[in-house]
Amino acid sequence: MISFSIKDSTLGEGVLKNYYQRSAQIVCAIDRLNNMVANGKIDLVHLNAYRDATMEDFPLSYRVENTLCIRGKEQLNDCEFFSSHYIGHCCLNDVDITVTPRFGNKNVVFNHLLQYATNIFIPHTPSSLSYGRLEGPWLLMLLWLSALNKAKSLGQIPKEYIEVTENINSFKGRLDISKQIHFNLVNQARFYCRHQVLTFNNPINRTIRGTIEVLKSTYKTAEFKDAERYDSQLENLGVSKSGINIVDIDNIRYTRLNYLYKPVMNISKIILQHKQRQSHGENDNGLSYFIDMAELWEMYLLRVLQRNLPSQYNVYSPNSTHGDYLITGNMREIRPDIIIEKNRRIVMIIDAKYKRYSTFGFTSKDCHAVSRDDLYQMIAYLYHYGSNNENLIGLFCSPIENIKDNDVHSLKNNKKHKIGLLNLDIEGVENSDEAIRIREMEYCQKIISLIEGRN
Repeated sequence: MISFSIKDSTLGEGVLKNYYQRSAQIVCAIDRLNNMVANGKIDLVHLNAYRDATMEDFPLSYRVENTLCIRGKEQLNDCEFFSSHYIGHCCLNDVDITVTPRFGNKNVVFNHLLQYATNIFIPHTPSSLSYGRLEGPWLLMLLWLSALNKAKSLGQIPKEYIEVTENINSFKGRLDISKQIHFNLVNQARFYCRHQVLTFNNPINRTIRGTIEVLKSTYKTAEFKDAERYDSQLENLGVSKSGINIVDIDNIRYTRLNYLYKPVMNISKIILQHKQRQSHGENDNGLSYFIDMAELWEMYLLRVLQRNLPSQYNVYSPNSTHGDYLITGNMREIRPDIIIEKNRRIVMIIDAKYKRYSTFGFTSKDCHAVSRDDLYQMIAYLYHYGSNNENLIGLFCSPIENIKDNDVHSLKNNKKHKIGLLNLDIEGVENSDEAIRIREMEYCQKIISLIEGRN
């Protein structure tokens, strides 16, 4: 077994590794991994309902640097490997692949980020991420609980209309002529009707109950008690936990009333598929999944601002409900990550970028400068949400250190609108919760100073 490990977000700054004859084996495993991701056989976990994986969204890639000629055959030697913004673990072709968080050595910083983003307590035990364990279902269970809690708190228990056919005393809906003749030909006091019934016994709730059944057989943590109470509530509402089909999960139609449960269903599918493979003895690759760190960074930053900014500032994400539209007729949806209001007026828009932006840059070609695409996206936000007569700031925020302290600039055609980069540097922090909290408070103070015009 070959162990291949790399930290996330080395895209564009590959890691050169020399595995000699084993390079070809690792390259084949990466090719198979990307192919399985594209075909949906290995899942990319998305915690925001509005985001989906794309065909170009691959955890790993590589570039061959040179080859060796051994016994007349060309063989791979040096390869440069790249990772994107995913972390996770899988085992393919006798190659154990792990993409770890780029924060710290013992993942204390990552644990802190994860707790803030998901609002789930992570104990510092040998089974926790403090010891770098990404290969088991432990993290997936925490993310599932977080997604369920978010859906419950921001939404309602999903219910939907289903069509039922029954022999009843009063007429409802449409008459089933064939069954009416067959069963009620001599009994005109009854009607065999097809009609709509509002029920909680739908695929979303049945999937939740089935997932709880799988998870509670393994985990008896205090955090899971809330899920068990919710399971009892669903049972009292008439929701069964049988008849769950993976195809039914894929065919769920999401609406404004239930779309918050989409991340819950995505993670449930991974858990149930893994259990299904185990029961059929098809568990060669173990539990394989990859988590989008860009989403975790966005969720973390939102929570930091909500917890630490004074009460006169209203901090929210339009993505918790729906985005807005740039053009009339509900065309061209736009989704800023974070909006800050004061006195019911938008004063700041923040775009959380899990990239290595360390400077706003004179041009997009400057080293680690904000890209042209991201710049134009923020300009669109300022145009849509701003007024020409009122101050508005658009900020990008990455998890690394700023090169300049005050990297915020006025737009040429509107001096009241500013755009720039203000990072929350958690990548360079020591492995200490207290040190991270100090960085968070300093960041929030800078945000307040910018809004109040004190800089």
